[in-house]
Amino acid sequence: MKIRGADIHKHGEVPTTREGMTVGRLLACVALTATVTSALLLAGAGGAQAYPQGCSTQYWSNGGQAFCTAGTGAFRVKVTCQPSFGNLYASYGPWARPAFDVSLASCYPDDWVNNVTVEKRNP
Repeated sequence: MKIRGADIHKHGEVPTTREGMTVGRLLACVALTATVTSALLLAGAGGAQAYPQGCSTQYWSNGGQAFCTAGTGAFRVKVTCQPSFGNLYASYGPWARPAFDVSLASCYPDDWVNNVTVEKRNP
């Protein structure tokens, strides 16, 4: 008698495949393979939700902007400003979506840009 690739010769014998593996062991291997494959697929899906990527910044005398070309989550520009007198301060642009939005921030009118960076977050 044949049962999906397994041979059963006599009542009570352990069914085996043509290669000599028991059907129970074969089913355990199939279940393990399915579990590992599912775990890898889920891990891959989680990796696809990367922070914003391909980000660039630009600046001018008293402001700056940031743009990201890919990824998920959000980004914003951080402009570090230098006043004529006193300490540096930060000016932040709004949170923006990669590949859709530009984040802009400015210093006060008489101050100038010291540095421009991108901050990233994932939801």
